[in-house]
Amino acid sequence: MENILATWLQDNKTKKWSEGLKFVQLTKNRSLHHGIKCSSDEAIFGCSAKMGLKSSVLPIAIINKLKTEEDLEAAITSMNTGDHSKFDEALIEENNEEKN
Repeated sequence: MENILATWLQDNKTKKWSEGLKFVQLTKNRSLHHGIKCSSDEAIFGCSAKMGLKSSVLPIAIINKLKTEEDLEAAITSMNTGDHSKFDEALIEENNEEKN
């Protein structure tokens, strides 16, 4: 496991090893275990780990509006602060679709 973390640190040009732990854990849990013929995630949860924005807490309507990394940062900030003004239109559209 140390090799995976060392590689992550080198690739990301950082010494903040704690930030790489989630990546290392995900990598290990998704890798094939030859004894059980599946990954740890599949053995425990019955499916592979979900990845990407669609498995995040961001509403799909906001995810669909994201164009840049700055948009993603703004969306995360809006979710953390409760200020959804930049994304109100997308949320209203999503709520209307759910009602119909």
